[in-house]
Amino acid sequence: MDYFDANGNVLPDPHDMSLEDVISRLTKLNAELAKYWSSAEGWAPLSVTEILSKSRLDWQVSLTETLLLWLPDKSKKDLTDGEKILAWTNLGCLIEGTLKLFLSIYNEDYLKSRKKDGKGAASLTLGGLEYFIKEHEILDSEKMEYILHVRSMRNTVHAFNDCDLFTHEEYDASVRQYLNFLRYVNFRLPYSNDYAVPCEC
Repeated sequence: MDYFDANGNVLPDPHDMSLEDVISRLTKLNAELAKYWSSAEGWAPLSVTEILSKSRLDWQVSLTETLLLWLPDKSKKDLTDGEKILAWTNLGCLIEGTLKLFLSIYNEDYLKSRKKDGKGAASLTLGGLEYFIKEHEILDSEKMEYILHVRSMRNTVHAFNDCDLFTHEEYDASVRQYLNFLRYVNFRLPYSNDYAVPCEC
């Protein structure tokens, strides 16, 4: 699937960019999303603005910048196991924040489907978000598989027994895939014609 900038130009494939450029674009897009949705009063539903005004969307930006910490040191060419675990945790937190933003913006629709407890999406864990998204077929199987994989890798932070941390190349590919996932979410969000749509460039 191709994604376009405000001028209708096709955005580059994350796999054709350096990882530094991918992280730079992720940081810019998360910063734009935070700026836009933190000040949606006046046109977004009140329930949405109440949630987002209390949300720390700026932490998404800081967590994105933190991805730079997990680039391999050229002198040693790889990360330690501890660094790999923290890298996956970092990416998993970002995906969780992106899903919470998405479902919070559609909070009224979300609450209609959750009549039992009346809790908003912002209160869910990544596992709960995944269950809801899968139950209502909000994302296709490829995106769900991606989210499930990152969650399983993020959960290594809780591991006591031995588990496979995979290679740093696989982690890099997952960071690149996050850019396309964030583009997809941004593309699906409703925007007012009075404001510029968040962009990565």
